[in-house]
Amino acid sequence: RLADKLIGNPIKEVIIAFSGPVANALMFLLAVSMERLYIWGGTSLFLFKYLNICMLFINLLPCMPLDGGRILRALLVLNAGYINAVSFQRKVEKIIIILLAVCGTWLLIYTKFNMSLVMIAAFLAFNLADEEKKKNYILMREIINCGNKLKKRKYMKTKMLTARKDIKAID
Repeated sequence: RLADKLIGNPIKEVIIAFSGPVANALMFLLAVSMERLYIWGGTSLFLFKYLNICMLFINLLPCMPLDGGRILRALLVLNAGYINAVSFQRKVEKIIIILLAVCGTWLLIYTKFNMSLVMIAAFLAFNLADEEKKKNYILMREIINCGNKLKKRKYMKTKMLTARKDIKAID
């Protein structure tokens, strides 16, 4: 369930998130094979291939809400827990947004037309700002989710879960 901010099963999350880039790769390969078999050609095929390869690489950027961001977050959750994963991923996203903005500005100045990277950087920056607003809500949901996981494993028999400032949150 990718609509939920919490990751139930990280491996399933990775498999689901990889399906988008894999579909782009398959469509690109299909177009290449159709071109080689002289079934399809011309400008429309070039644009189809170009858009699919661009979507593949953009979608693999490790930023939320892109598939690459979901993959990175799920893999980090496996090793570091949800809260640490989100914290690390936000740092990575900030670096990528800055790089995209710088490269996009250079591309815009150089071509005097292409502002695609600037637009992608802006989209990712607005999404990151939106996630920053919701981080306390997501933190509380994760704490509740940890309590539910402990209850399912029969480790916690109490009805309440408390959090202290001096104890680090882990999965």
